[in-house]
Amino acid sequence: MSPTTILCVDDHEPALALLKFLLEAKGYEVILTTSPAKALIVATTGRDIQLVITDFTMPVMSGGELIQEIRRWRPEMPIILFTGASNIHGVRGIGENVCLPKGAAAPKVLLTYIQKLINKGKDYGKQEPDRNQAPARRARGVSRHDARLLQNHRSA
Repeated sequence: MSPTTILCVDDHEPALALLKFLLEAKGYEVILTTSPAKALIVATTGRDIQLVITDFTMPVMSGGELIQEIRRWRPEMPIILFTGASNIHGVRGIGENVCLPKGAAAPKVLLTYIQKLINKGKDYGKQEPDRNQAPARRARGVSRHDARLLQNHRSA
């Protein structure tokens, strides 16, 4: 079985190097690019990409525009928006499955979301909560911090 391939897009090369180090240490195959246009080509043609991680603020094409274009061609693609924007609520809901703040999200949180998105498919984090069920933290077995991120994502 071939390793899961993740496409990482960020105009800041040190951020890409850090993602590559983290993801390759966990056994993922990683494709890096600083160009959203190149990322769009890679994500929609040829390569078998299982997940995209993109920055929001980039020159020429924003992460939001990249997500919208990927959704046109591959609507099932799991996407994590990894942003340094100070107002994360202002960039949420543009088609990403999960939105995480750069620097504030621990590597363990990112890796947890990656695994869940790959295992459960594109709808992870977008399902309506069952009000009769235990809180998301207990029902999903995730930490309080992860539950807050998930709850904030659902309310956006």
